[in-house]
Amino acid sequence: MKEAIFVYIYGYLPGMQYGGPVSSIYNFSEYFGDKYDIRIICSNHDHGSNRIYANIKDGWNQVGKAKVLYLSESKYKASLFYKIMEPFNVKMVYLTGVFSYVLNHAAIRAARKKKARIVIATRGEILKNVLAMKSYKKIPYLFIMKVINEFKGIYFQITSIEEHEQLIKYLNIPENRIIMLPNIHGKTLSIPRPEKKSGSARILFISRIHPKKNLLDAIKSAKHVNGNLCFDIYGPIEDEGYWDVCKKEISNAPPNIVFNYKGPLDMLEARKVYYRYHAFVFPTLSENYGHVIVEAMIANCLVCISKGTTPWDDLCGHGGYVTDLFDVDALTNVIQKIIDMNVQEYHYAQQKQAEYRDAKLHVSELLNGYENMIKNGYVDRFEGVNSRLVGGGIKYYCCVYY
Repeated sequence: MKEAIFVYIYGYLPGMQYGGPVSSIYNFSEYFGDKYDIRIICSNHDHGSNRIYANIKDGWNQVGKAKVLYLSESKYKASLFYKIMEPFNVKMVYLTGVFSYVLNHAAIRAARKKKARIVIATRGEILKNVLAMKSYKKIPYLFIMKVINEFKGIYFQITSIEEHEQLIKYLNIPENRIIMLPNIHGKTLSIPRPEKKSGSARILFISRIHPKKNLLDAIKSAKHVNGNLCFDIYGPIEDEGYWDVCKKEISNAPPNIVFNYKGPLDMLEARKVYYRYHAFVFPTLSENYGHVIVEAMIANCLVCISKGTTPWDDLCGHGGYVTDLFDVDALTNVIQKIIDMNVQEYHYAQQKQAEYRDAKLHVSELLNGYENMIKNGYVDRFEGVNSRLVGGGIKYYCCVYY
């Protein structure tokens, strides 16, 4: 019998509204599903909807290389979770997010009874910019979790130094329980891209339509370029008021700029979409990792992001673009450069970005890091150790990527 890894996540495929964590778990299962028995437990409906998915069955459903059990939230009970896990040789229980209390609490209790290692991937939920949103709820919640020792003995997977600092500040997590390990990305697809001609371009935005993702600045920037521009917008509308403001901005765009709202996509379809465009514009306010950024780079779609809000600032000068947050004029200039590119200039930028991507992602080392996390609860060093995190008797290595 294979060793099993149980993943508890509020939402998974075929849901379209749950964002980057779905990509993380899908990629994880695709890389490790041959060696381990990956079992995913999640909600039976999409975020913001009570409609049960149409094409699922009771019991385990095969999704990629994992088996998925879809449940209603009323069944999130420690007793049921333990009963589900009991027949398996569980190597690790992997949770997504700090604030998923109902799901996490039941899963943690069941995992402790099973005596399985528990890892929580924070998924950027404790970043400063994210905590600032509804901080009146989040900060007291973290305080209560610390007081009741909810996370005692649990490992935390993070992807940034800021998350490390926040875990210690708010939850007092011991250093030897913090694992710094980047998310796993997908694989390149063989899909042709439309030819690039000087004077025109196709760009896209793909993410939740929410103030945090800052679509409004992307729209404002695109409205002031010369040449022909197609700007397609993908993603679920989470904030209707914000989308109304975006639509108002779109309504007075000049005729050479065409905006289209394409609606939400499931994660697997979204990966193919990048190949239809020349650039991905994403002036986000804050990203723990930015799966959409990585997927764009994997598809070799030129990336335009905001400075200081993602782990990818050093993309600047390597084919992609990084502009100051809320600097609409700077982003307009970037989009104009992309429009003006001829095919040779565009291919050169793609080559530079591809070199940057390959140098950053460290696929084999990254997979070794996950293997060590699964087996041992720590991560062996690859491509250097971050001196800010190592010292003072810390007994783990943290992965960094340059």
